[in-house]
Amino acid sequence: MKAQPFAPKTCHRCDYDLSGLPEDHRCPKCGLRYDADTRSWRPSEPWIQPAALLMLAMYIGLPVLVWRKPALELVVRALAETVLCFLVVRAWRHERKGILIAVHPEGVFIRDHDREECFDWASIESLEVDERAGQFSRRHQLHLRLTSGRRIPLTTFFLWSADKKAFAAVFGLTRRRHADASSANAVVRETPPSPTP
Repeated sequence: MKAQPFAPKTCHRCDYDLSGLPEDHRCPKCGLRYDADTRSWRPSEPWIQPAALLMLAMYIGLPVLVWRKPALELVVRALAETVLCFLVVRAWRHERKGILIAVHPEGVFIRDHDREECFDWASIESLEVDERAGQFSRRHQLHLRLTSGRRIPLTTFFLWSADKKAFAAVFGLTRRRHADASSANAVVRETPPSPTP
């Protein structure tokens, strides 16, 4: 299951519902700017579906095993406690804001387990794509290089190399569009006002 880029339905920073608002707008609650080209990625969790099927099979099959062999009661209790722990962790993770990376008109927004940062385009020097040969395949490492020299690893947000390439493409297009708009604004600002007769 790939992490698909999606247009925001809620604000990345404060989770405000953006439905019904214009495509090029700011969040009314926190002021984060977004437009029609804003894209977000959430990491996929490929283990969720097999784990859910395993739990379903366990709940159907384990009572039959205990009924036929009472000696398996200890195994059934241990598995039931494992499932309970799994459900508690899922409920806890559901209440937390998820891991997210977004490219929007003002820069790149990153929300991880322990941080939430927004880097504007002026503070971003480049996106480094490092392609290395891994043990079984080629690995694409992504790093956001800031003008301060700090490198932010982005590889944990993407499971598949196609997602990394898609992020790099959207990043490049949005950054070029921002640079073109900034240079157009700079040209307009540099033009002296025409003298009035």
